[in-house]
Amino acid sequence: MDEIDVVRSLPFSADEFFAAIRQFYVGRATDPDLNRLTFCLLGTATPADLIQDTRTSPFNIGKRVEVLDFTPDEAAPLAEGLHDAEQGKSLLERILYWTGGHPYLTQRLCRSVAEAGSKDRVRGG
Repeated sequence: MDEIDVVRSLPFSADEFFAAIRQFYVGRATDPDLNRLTFCLLGTATPADLIQDTRTSPFNIGKRVEVLDFTPDEAAPLAEGLHDAEQGKSLLERILYWTGGHPYLTQRLCRSVAEAGSKDRVRGG
């Protein structure tokens, strides 16, 4: 579930939704089929931001995954889709400068540059 932090702006409490996820986890003890079920909540909110009822703590079962910005080495494979090798490398350096290595922004801008380059090649540019 992407952009889970949106629940903060809902006009109703989402506590029951998160409690239901917790029940699926607890239910694994009696229903082995539930072991096949995994929830991935993506966003910028902390558990405390999402749960209004302080007596409820359904997030002590999860794992926080922090996504770090791309390093130039990690982003290097993206250069392959940006024109020729040398131009792709310099374009990627500039993209990383603009995005600060933010994973989504970097990939999105690389995609836009690659698509624009494809259109130029089709037109003979």
